[in-house]
Amino acid sequence: MNEKAARLQIIGGVIFGLGQALMEATEYDSRWANLVTRTLADYHVPVNLDVPPIDVYFVGKPDLIFLRLAQEDSAKSVPPALRRRLPTRFSTPR
Repeated sequence: MNEKAARLQIIGGVIFGLGQALMEATEYDSRWANLVTRTLADYHVPVNLDVPPIDVYFVGKPDLIFLRLAQEDSAKSVPPALRRRLPTRFSTPR
């Protein structure tokens, strides 16, 4: 298994998760209440240059199953982690 490919999959997943947590928004037209943000082309999707450097460390050698799940699982874990670290940014008013 290529360790560099696994590392890049995880970095890509983390960047996707950051974009999902911080930049995605559902916006509606104020006049007709139509959905404005229908596709990924309608809002900013982050790329490598939009985020600080990300360090990835492995315990052991990544295998094929790990590589297949790496990006999806890393993308799913970022928004909850940000929610715990930035409670005032994402919490609803009481």
